[in-house]
Order: sequence, then structure tokens, then C-alpha cells
Amino acid sequence: MRSSAPSRERFAMGMRKVARFAALALALIACGAAAVTLTFYLVSRQPEGKLLSANGAVSAPRPEFAPRFGTWLSTVWLSDFSDWGGSVTAPSVSALLRDRLPVTARIGLYSWGLGWTGGLALAMALATVLKRLSRIHLELVYPAVVAIPPLTIVFLFYVCLLVAAPASLDDHAFPCGVGLLFLLVLPTASALWLNGLERVLAQEFVRVARSTGMSPVRLWARHVLPNAFVSSGVLTQAAVSLAGTVAGSFFVEKTFGLGGVASKFLQAVQQGQAELAATAVIIYFVPLALGVTLAEGIVLLLQPEQRGREDAR
Repeated sequence: MRSSAPSRERFAMGMRKVARFAALALALIACGAAAVTLTFYLVSRQPEGKLLSANGAVSAPRPEFAPRFGTWLSTVWLSDFSDWGGSVTAPSVSALLRDRLPVTARIGLYSWGLGWTGGLALAMALATVLKRLSRIHLELVYPAVVAIPPLTIVFLFYVCLLVAAPASLDDHAFPCGVGLLFLLVLPTASALWLNGLERVLAQEFVRVARSTGMSPVRLWARHVLPNAFVSSGVLTQAAVSLAGTVAGSFFVEKTFGLGGVASKFLQAVQQGQAELAATAVIIYFVPLALGVTLAEGIVLLLQPEQRGREDAR
């Protein structure tokens, strides 16, 4: 009977985790569906453009919301998500995505990956060999950089490049754009990583593990980093940052003339292209939802603090 009590407790804990994960998934699905529907409705209320007729240009007829929305959903679903519909002024959303979305995606993913990886490396250095500089980074550098408007940083970065190498700027537009977003992501990422690492390093089980002679490499790989990933909320922040980085690529695309999809998404709102605007919401929401879901799943599956205490003993 005694042995069955821990089993029941583990089962109950597992069911609570499943319920928590399911609730998060349902909430994200509901929020995404509401955002797409509301965007489609609001943009479909805008005049969509002009049509040429024998008497000249006339306003395009505005379809009713419900039939138009239903047609778009059925088109997307029946095409296995290969056809995202079209409108009077944006006849093929899928063609536009094929031409422009890869540029935006590469800019966002490259800068996001480099920013959060570089932020972790910088935070590890500030938590160990550069510990004397950690307070300066958290209390001076990070707040100062975050307080500067991103558009100002984009402008200054572009001006510096233009002065330093005006002839080669066009040839290196893509790496310059990625480097710019990397600089915008790095301060926040490193500060969040550093906060998480410092909280873990202050835990009792870390001091016990060090006193037992555990090597620094094993300590960090086995305990410090897993705890920082799961218990500090950094993974969720990184997931949220991914959507923000992809959205922020608009400034880079416009500044360096990279021809991404962000400018077309803004035009869709102005020109009543409801199909394209709703597709944009999906594209920006899906990375956020997947990232938050993945982060929550890792948090629920791993229990590094308990593992760290057991190993330290």
C-alpha cells in the first residue's frame, strides 16, 4: 500500500501537467482564431481599390464579411494550406508569400538565433569570469539600450555603415540587416539569461554540488543550464521575442531594401486586402504560439531543481 501512494501522486501530478498544457493550447488556439477573424473583419471593411471599366476606374464592390471569410477558410483548408486566397488588389497571396516571405523569415530567424545564443554566451561570461561587470550590464547597459527607440538604433546603424563603407553597403545588405537586429536582441537576451543564471547559482544545491568536488563543466551542463532554461522563464521570453523579431524585420527590410513581405502586409491593411492581412496574422502568431507551447512543454517535462538536489546529495 505504501508503494502505491507515490505512484498515485505521480499520476495525479502528470494529469495536472496534461491539463495545464491542454488549457494553454486551447487558449492559444482561441486567441489565434479570434485575432485572425477580427483582422479579416476589420480589413474587409476598408475599400479595396479600383477596377477598370468602360467608363473609367470605379470602386471595387465590397463583398459581405461572412461569405468572403467562409470562402477564404474553405480555400485554405481544401488546398491543404497551399492556397491562401486572393483579392482584387492582391490576386495571389501564395505567390506573394513564395517571393517575399523567405527574406523576412531568414532575417528574423537568423538574428533571433544569434541574439539569444550570443546572449547566453555573454550571460555565462558575466556570471563567471566577468562577474565584476554583471551589475554594470544589468543596471546600466541593458536599461540604456532598451530605452533607446529601435527606429533610432536602425537609423544610427545605417548612417554608420553608410559613412564607413558606402560602396559595399548594397552588396552586404542582408548580413548588415541581420547584424542590426542581432544588436537589438542581444541586450535583452543577455540580461534575461543573466538573471536566470544568477538565481540558479545562488541555490543551495549548487553550493553543495561544488563542495562535493563536481567539475564546473558537469555542474553547468547537468544543473545550472537546465534550471535556467526551465525555472527562469527565459524560454517563454525567447518565444515571445521570436515573433517580435520577425515583426521588427520590417525596419530592416525598408532600410536596406531587402524586399521582404512586411511592407506588403502593411499595404494589405490600408488597401482592404483581408485575405493577405489575415494570413499575416497567422504567420506572426504561429511562431509565437509554437514557441510558447514548446517552452511550456519543456517546463512541465523537466524538473531540474529536484534532480539537482538529488544529484548533489
